[in-house]
Amino acid sequence: MRPGTSGTPDHVAVIGDIHGEDTALHTILRFLHATARFDAILCTGDVPDKRGGGTAADRCCELLAKYEVLTVRGNHDRWYCEKRGMSAGSGDDTAPMSDEGNHFLASLPPTLRFETSRGTLLLCHGLGTDDVAGIYPGGDDDAIAHTLRVKELDSYRFIVAGHTHERMACRTGATTLINPGSLCSDNSPGFFTLDFPAGTALWHRVLPSTQAITKGETLAL
Repeated sequence: MRPGTSGTPDHVAVIGDIHGEDTALHTILRFLHATARFDAILCTGDVPDKRGGGTAADRCCELLAKYEVLTVRGNHDRWYCEKRGMSAGSGDDTAPMSDEGNHFLASLPPTLRFETSRGTLLLCHGLGTDDVAGIYPGGDDDAIAHTLRVKELDSYRFIVAGHTHERMACRTGATTLINPGSLCSDNSPGFFTLDFPAGTALWHRVLPSTQAITKGETLAL
């Protein structure tokens, strides 16, 4: 967590898959820094865009480090490191990242765990250590509950994940699943702020044309 905060994060911001959207990321982080009331900022990873690295990915790594964002490794982060700058999907060469950017991606953990005032939170990219799995909104509760049991994730009170680019905050059994979507301009970019004492998740949208931030719906945790 950020220096000077308590051991239990009560107010948390959650950013989804970045995919090289350095301008939107900077807008969000400046906004969150200006409010100065968040115990931690979490991110679900996938820092490079879908073709690989380059200067935008480097800038995203710099911003995540500067603002002390607690970030987990996404499948694109893993693929980029494994293929050393080659696109995972096509095998095309992509612009290389700096040594600092490569080091940042390589240092990302697959999951992080936090103890909130309302129970344990798992931050991951997909589902637990499986970075290419995901749960979509509107799915069958029984099927979701079964998936969580099989992957031994049903003991968590909160699971914050990305990968699907589908925004959601819903409860299945004893677990609340939270996905902030992505920062891609064609995916209604934005982020969640979580207030654990109040039990709410507030959606904030980033307008791609102006980078203005507007408040959206409030969901129950």
